Amino acid sequence: MRAPLADQVLQKIGEVCSLYHRLILMVGPAGSGKTAALEEVSARTSAPLVNVNLELSRRMLYLTERQRALQAPRLLGEIAGEATGELVLLDNIEILFDVHLVGCQDRTAKYKPNGVMAA
Repeated sequence: MRAPLADQVLQKIGEVCSLYHRLILMVGPAGSGKTAALEEVSARTSAPLVNVNLELSRRMLYLTERQRALQAPRLLGEIAGEATGELVLLDNIEILFDVHLVGCQDRTAKYKPNGVMAA
């Protein structure tokens, strides 16, 4: 029998602790329990859970399309920087793959390179 998703995530976090790159991606269809699992992991570890779509959209609301593409990496860095602790849980990251922001997401890796998990 398969362990609950939150337990699987916690196990993977333990496995990557000693690695230089500590990014774990949880991928699944809508409604598969990713957000609920991250909420449980957040509750059990006290790690901040950030809704990237919501936070980044708020910060880009009044920017032009061009400004959004240019500012997205910096804004994501601010969002990640405001989260405290070794582990940061990122949920709803679809905005990072928006065709208008393509080319920006590869530059966001310099912000919080360790202890980040995305779903």
